[in-house]
Amino acid sequence: LGFGAGGTGAVTIVVRGSSTLATSIPAGPTVWVQGSSSTGAATLTSASGFTNAGTIKMESTGAAYTVTLNVTSGTLTNTGTINVNVGSGGARYIGANLDNQGTLNVNEDLTLNKSSSTFINTGTVTVPSSPSVRTLTVATGTMTFKNLSPGTITGGGLVKNHGDFYG
Repeated sequence: LGFGAGGTGAVTIVVRGSSTLATSIPAGPTVWVQGSSSTGAATLTSASGFTNAGTIKMESTGAAYTVTLNVTSGTLTNTGTINVNVGSGGARYIGANLDNQGTLNVNEDLTLNKSSSTFINTGTVTVPSSPSVRTLTVATGTMTFKNLSPGTITGGGLVKNHGDFYG
């Protein structure tokens, strides 16, 4: 999956199964990483770091399927929105160095699970407590979590940190 120089319109692109992201996501598009009954779990992988200025939606349909967003090397810089949604259920994972300067909405439990990585938040992370308490889990003791000014974590849900916490 890649976006050209003019690829900034309001469009939703559904990604199922195992797919590769080749470019940054500009403002405008929504990339829906969708676990579904037709393909099962969904994984979107970028070999190198990228910037999301649009919207990434992580959600399943039809049944409880795992949805994963991975960056092999480099950093996922989010200046747009990442919506981690319940859909039909299933686990949600981000395996990346994550620099959140935009919005991360944890509407379904989310696990950050890349070892030897960093999650820096200078944007807004929302982990709601209603209608169900949601959890953001930093799953590895070798991941560093930094909430830096002007970053906020709101919503009343749970943040479980198994690594270091600064902020």
